[in-house]
Amino acid sequence: MPEFVILKHIAGSAHYDVMFEKDGALKTFTLRSEPDGPDEYEAEQRFDHPIKFLDFEGDLPRAPGRVERWDRGAYEALEWREDFIELDCRAEKWNGRVTLKRKTPEKWLLKKHLQEKR
Repeated sequence: MPEFVILKHIAGSAHYDVMFEKDGALKTFTLRSEPDGPDEYEAEQRFDHPIKFLDFEGDLPRAPGRVERWDRGAYEALEWREDFIELDCRAEKWNGRVTLKRKTPEKWLLKKHLQEKR
């Protein structure tokens, strides 16, 4: 089962990078607020990151700031298209359905439908 990780990137102000393992890389979406609040977020699609970021924490070698792991788990892709992604996530904090719907080439609407840990 592919994995995902949510990293808190602290550099001046903090943001959260949600990274899903797919096709040998981590498909990355940035959230401007902590992903344990509302059920809907504006997400910006970023460049793919190397798989090694699944295990990475600490100071960034080529960018300002540092990252802390906020959550990590596995997911099942229920649907993955150019304009819509639906995932069943299994982690400590994100446990349940997550959808991403493309609004513009880089902007997405991320919705969480989480449940208690199984």
